[in-house]
Amino acid sequence: MLTNAAPPRASLDVLSAELTAAARDGRLDVYLDQRVTLSALSVTAAHPLFALDIEAISADDDAPPASRLTAWRYLLEVDRRVVAQVSTVVDPAGSHHFGGIGTGPPVTSLVYAVHILDALLGAELTEFTFGGLDVAALHAGLLQASDANGRVFFLPVGLATALHPARLYSLAEVRATLREMATRIQDAPVRGEPVGG
Repeated sequence: MLTNAAPPRASLDVLSAELTAAARDGRLDVYLDQRVTLSALSVTAAHPLFALDIEAISADDDAPPASRLTAWRYLLEVDRRVVAQVSTVVDPAGSHHFGGIGTGPPVTSLVYAVHILDALLGAELTEFTFGGLDVAALHAGLLQASDANGRVFFLPVGLATALHPARLYSLAEVRATLREMATRIQDAPVRGEPVGG
């Protein structure tokens, strides 16, 4: 069974303050392209978001690649319908700041991935918490589910990788695929031709 991670109070406080201010001054109406009241807003699917650098993927050792916590991400709902994703960014000192609101296809991909992950883990009796993993250099995102026994599974978000979007992967499988993708990028020729010629 898939459960939300428990976000830090600092993240929730920053998020609440920004969404309240944006709803009161009308910015939220503009961001979401609809009239929004505070009573209609809720946030769900709280999860930490980690960044994974391409150098960590390319390392030759078999240890899990090191990632760093960069944000807490949430799904923003209006009247129980997901309309956006919102985040609080964690700076190097550990302070939380409002990260922004995103709409459009990335939100649909994230919602789909969360539902697929929940369905694939549905037969499990243990609880899994989940987080996000962003590999910016490869334009790839994954959800990572882990339980108290140390079991970890990965599911790609969207169609940007060679991984199937409706199958759970082990760390070894994800690492091998990401390494192959990183090698292709690093080995690709770089041409300095001017655009439009």
